[in-house]
Amino acid sequence: VRSALAMRDAAAEVAAGLAAEGIRALEMGFGLHYGEAVVGLVGSPSQFHYTPMGLTVVIAARLEGVANGGEVLISEAVYELVAEAFECELRGPVWLKGISEPVGSYRVLRARA
Repeated sequence: VRSALAMRDAAAEVAAGLAAEGIRALEMGFGLHYGEAVVGLVGSPSQFHYTPMGLTVVIAARLEGVANGGEVLISEAVYELVAEAFECELRGPVWLKGISEPVGSYRVLRARA
């Protein structure tokens, strides 16, 4: 979560610099979920790479997809682990493509002092 906030803040800084030059910056959102995942080789014998797979990865990617620019979204599973360390606000359940039940989500605002 700290890394996502640092990336969010760095992206905002770059965007502000680009805006000062009259260039529209790309807005980035972040999605985090916690759980088991598998890392495996994907591809053909001539070209392959390691990639994470599984429901945990899908939920994180889908949360990222619904996050607005500059927003760090975490699942309820992550929130339960970090609620004391970060100030968050409930965003509510979101329906994610390929997931049969809505996923609880929270917007991370900042680390607690």
